[in-house]
Amino acid sequence: MQQNMTMLTNPTDRSVEASQRLVSISDVVQIILRRWAWGASLGIVVATFFLFVLLSREKQFEAVASVTVNLNTDNVMDIREVVDTELPHASLLDSFMNTQIERIKARSLGQAVVAALNPEELAALRAPFVADADLLADTVAVDSVELIHKHMLKVETGEGMESLVIRVRIVHRDAAIAALLANTYIDEFIAYNAGFRNVSTRNAVNFLGAQIETMRAQLAEEESSLQNFRVANNLVTVEPGQGAGVLQMRRFGDALTDARIRLLDAENKVRQIQECDGDLARLMDVPFIGGRREVMAAFNQLSELKREYKVLEEVYLSKHPLMVQNQASQKSVEEALQQLTGLACKQVESEFESIQLEVSELAKNFVNAEQMVLNWERAFVEYQRLEDDVDNQRKIIKMLAERYNETSIAQKMDLHSVRVLDRAQPPTQPVSASIVQLGAVAVCIAAAFFVAVPVGLELVDNRLSSFADVELYTGKPILGDVRYYPGKTERTLSQAVLKRDSDLIEPFRALYARVRLQSDEKQTKHHNTLVVTSSVPGEGKSMVAGNLASAFAMHQHRVLLVDCDLRRPSLQATFAKKQKKQGLIPWYQAARSDTSKINADLLTDPQLGIVAVSEQFFFLGSGGQSDCSTEILSSTKIAHLFAKLKDSFDVVIFDTPPVGLFPDACLVADNADECLFVARQFKATRNKVRYSIAAMDHSNAAVLGVVLNGVKNVPAAIGYGPRSRSYYGYGVEKDVRKYTQYYGGS
Repeated sequence: MQQNMTMLTNPTDRSVEASQRLVSISDVVQIILRRWAWGASLGIVVATFFLFVLLSREKQFEAVASVTVNLNTDNVMDIREVVDTELPHASLLDSFMNTQIERIKARSLGQAVVAALNPEELAALRAPFVADADLLADTVAVDSVELIHKHMLKVETGEGMESLVIRVRIVHRDAAIAALLANTYIDEFIAYNAGFRNVSTRNAVNFLGAQIETMRAQLAEEESSLQNFRVANNLVTVEPGQGAGVLQMRRFGDALTDARIRLLDAENKVRQIQECDGDLARLMDVPFIGGRREVMAAFNQLSELKREYKVLEEVYLSKHPLMVQNQASQKSVEEALQQLTGLACKQVESEFESIQLEVSELAKNFVNAEQMVLNWERAFVEYQRLEDDVDNQRKIIKMLAERYNETSIAQKMDLHSVRVLDRAQPPTQPVSASIVQLGAVAVCIAAAFFVAVPVGLELVDNRLSSFADVELYTGKPILGDVRYYPGKTERTLSQAVLKRDSDLIEPFRALYARVRLQSDEKQTKHHNTLVVTSSVPGEGKSMVAGNLASAFAMHQHRVLLVDCDLRRPSLQATFAKKQKKQGLIPWYQAARSDTSKINADLLTDPQLGIVAVSEQFFFLGSGGQSDCSTEILSSTKIAHLFAKLKDSFDVVIFDTPPVGLFPDACLVADNADECLFVARQFKATRNKVRYSIAAMDHSNAAVLGVVLNGVKNVPAAIGYGPRSRSYYGYGVEKDVRKYTQYYGGS
């Protein structure tokens, strides 16, 4: 049980283990079902806007012209055989094709294309972007190259990693202008490229040479780093398991095991001495005390004197010199025996303490040796990685050198030429997508929002929603949970256990058991005083307080439930008649003038008005409302009253206002032992609950645990994915049917 409770109160360990798990499909479905309306509404709006924008755009035509780059001749081998396209540091083919594309996109080529167009063609090209009056007046300076690059031109290679095809795409509202501009671009590119037929091969050779020099310098640096790393980490041997630290750790481990065995033996001896409780006869039965030669000799001498005394007693009176001498001898020997046994006990205890120190020192040495081995192993792994990097670098340099020699042969050759593959024709169909395609995209957008919006809202929702939330953000264990029953009134809910309500009696029995288990049973037989509070109003603290009091009474505890909510009392109408002349406030007002009230019999005091709800369950109401609640609850008279109530009852439960709004609960906590915190699902934020619990933890009654009340959404309470490790079997009851069957629900 202690192990389970430790797991509950250790959110760090739980989050580390839970982070290794993923959210399942059923979790996502549950999240979507909770907030599907938001996702559906936003998805429909965005999809409709998307369709409207695309359908309202003007039609565009796309013309495509393509050229092919020939990298081989009849006299020279294909350069792709020289250049390994999979070489990670020198992909000459990709470099060459990217260079060609950038040349087409260059502003200088764009200026050549614009210069090749006549005024009518240039005016038609600029028409969609310039007003007609400005176009005719020709008074507006328009950067035609910028218009082409920004709105019309797109250059790409063909499909496949080794494709030598370059496609020039032009998008324009005029199909004829689109085709004209695409063809002009490839014509100007061929002319532009004609003067640089040998530049590509020369660039490849220079590139390879530079790469080789750079990588050789990098190799020298890595080899030096490898050697420095080996010296810095004292890697004399690079074989795992052969370091001096491993042998040292084994020696310390063996010594620690032997010392712990001796410690157990010494601890057993100390326990036997403690069980004897100084009784000389029982100590003599302990082998390592009574078995000592000097102790045994003294014990035998004492026994002989006692036997001799019995013989003398039959002959002489008690005042006879022999009788007196025998008694004196017995006393002397018994004192000596007491000293010998005491000395023996101290020797055993001293031996136990010495072994304890030895175990502690050996444990420290073992941890240090273990850390030394771990550091060595980490250094060894890093050394292997560095060594592999150096080997790979050598292989790459060797491959580059081979390709450099081969490529140098072809440097002075005419290896490449650009030729037209397809000229552009005026397109007949616009490039806009069909209605079916747009509809499909709109549906996909709506579906994406339908899923993403609920999941996003779930991620940003800062309210307490699950058992894992409570334990993670409050650091307190879950002591129980109560389902939401909308058909039951507040009075019915508060009297659920008292009336044996089948829906709620089992959860509060479980809460009673967990409260008892959390209490310190070594110091107190049961909880003496318990404060019940929450962070904000409406979380059901009064209902929980009333039912918990009934549960204690059901288990034969004499219980008093005190309504300390002097601002907005709610238990008065549930467990007693509405008599404003009886309760805490009337008693306090009377005690201010009559100090004898404090020493009177509280159970029969008419102004206090303690009501017997059942045989073991008593109720003390607030006696109305007051604007001076803090003055009343912090007064010495109320403190004396609460002290007498604690003496008169086994358990006293205080129902208080929300600690997140008022300080009343902290004042009542001065007269209590512990606090039970109530949080309603989807009611208070995590920060508010954490602040409220922190406030109670700084009082005399630290928070014992949390009750999650009003659980409307069971899957959300159990949690999703890594958050589903609740105290309900750590995720076993993710199935809602198991949860409901647990309570006998539907």
